Amino acid sequence: YAEDLIYKIDKNPILKNKSDSYLINEILENELNQIKNSINSAFVSINSPIELCNIDLNSINGTIDVEDVIDQFGLSGLVEFYTNASMKLNLDIKNLNYSQPKEIDKIAEFYELWNSTNINLLNTSLPINSTDLIDYQNIEQGGHWKPKQCKSRFKVAIIIPFRDRLPHLKVITNYLHMFLQRQMLDYRIFVVEPTIPLNISFNKGRVMNSAYLEVLKVDPKIDCIIFHDVDLLPEDLRNVYSCSMRPRHLSVAIDKFEYTLPYQNLVGGVLSIRTEQYRLTNGYSNLYWGWGGEDDDFGQRIKHANLHVQRPPASVARYKMIKHRPQNMNKNRYKLLKKTKFSRFFDGVHTVKYSVVSNQKFNLFTYILIDVGLP
Repeated sequence: YAEDLIYKIDKNPILKNKSDSYLINEILENELNQIKNSINSAFVSINSPIELCNIDLNSINGTIDVEDVIDQFGLSGLVEFYTNASMKLNLDIKNLNYSQPKEIDKIAEFYELWNSTNINLLNTSLPINSTDLIDYQNIEQGGHWKPKQCKSRFKVAIIIPFRDRLPHLKVITNYLHMFLQRQMLDYRIFVVEPTIPLNISFNKGRVMNSAYLEVLKVDPKIDCIIFHDVDLLPEDLRNVYSCSMRPRHLSVAIDKFEYTLPYQNLVGGVLSIRTEQYRLTNGYSNLYWGWGGEDDDFGQRIKHANLHVQRPPASVARYKMIKHRPQNMNKNRYKLLKKTKFSRFFDGVHTVKYSVVSNQKFNLFTYILIDVGLP
C-alpha cells in the first residue's frame, strides 16, 4: 500500500509540488472513500451482511509441497516424472506405478501421441473433467467457486491457453482449485484452445485476446484476469492470485531457472491484470506466430501504457515447471519487437479476429475452442 502511494506521488508532477501535509490528507481522503465504497459493496443486505474475505497470510503455512499435494490427487507419478525439480533420472514412463492406474495410465500412454494427434477436449474420451481425484462439491459447472462465508475483493478469471498438453492440463486444473480455494477467491478457470493444426505454429497473442473478450461475455462482472501457462504450478499460498493497482508478474522464481528471474522485463508465465488495464494496453499483439516475443511485446505495451509491473518476493512467487517439448521459434520476433511502440495502436485486443467454435462447461473449467485463423 505504501509503495502504491509513493508510486502515485512520484509519477504525478502536480502531487510532487504540493506540501506534504496537504498531499497526505488529500491522498488518504481519496483512499478512505475507496475503502468505504468497497466495504459498502461487500454487503448483500442489511439483515445478512457478508464481510470481505480476509486472509492472514502470516498465520498460514504458505509453502506447498507440490508433489505431496498432487499425491492426494493420485497424480504423483505423473508430476514426479514431468517436473524439473524432482525428476527421477532414466525413468521409463511406461513402467511408472500410479495410485490411480486406470485413469493416469491412459494419460501417460497418450504422451507419445502428442506429435501426431491434434487434441480438442470435446473430441477425446479421456476423463479430463472428472472430479473423482478430490471432492469439489461446491465447484459450480464451468469451474466457478467462491467462498460462502465472505465476499472476495475481486472476481478472478484464470485463463489457461491450451494446445496438445493434456497431461499438464489434468494436473494444473486439479491443483489450482485446491490452491485458489485456500486463498478464499471468487474465481473461474477458463481453458482456451485454438483450432490450429499441430503442424502450424501457435499464436498465443490471438488466443489471449479472444479469451479475454469471451471471458467478459461469460461474466461481465469479472474484474481481474490471470493469464496462466499450463505448465506452471505455484508453490506458496502467500502468492495471492488477485489483482492490485498495477499488473503483477506472479511467476518470478521458477525451478527450471534455479528460482531466479531470467531477465528484468519478463511478464510471461503467470500475470495478473485488471480488465480495464488490459484494455488500456490494447492486449497482446496478434502478429506473433511461433514461440517467443509475444510476452515481451506485451511487457512493452504495459510500459507504454504508463503501468508499472509489480513482483512479489522471489521467496514467495515460486513455481515448479512441468517439463514439455520445445516449440517452434518465431524467427521474426525481434523485428516485431522493434515496432511495438507504434504497432500497439492498431494491433491488439481491439482488432483481433476470431470465431468461437464451441463453449462448454466442464466440472473443473469452462472450455472454449476458438478459430483464430492461420498465418
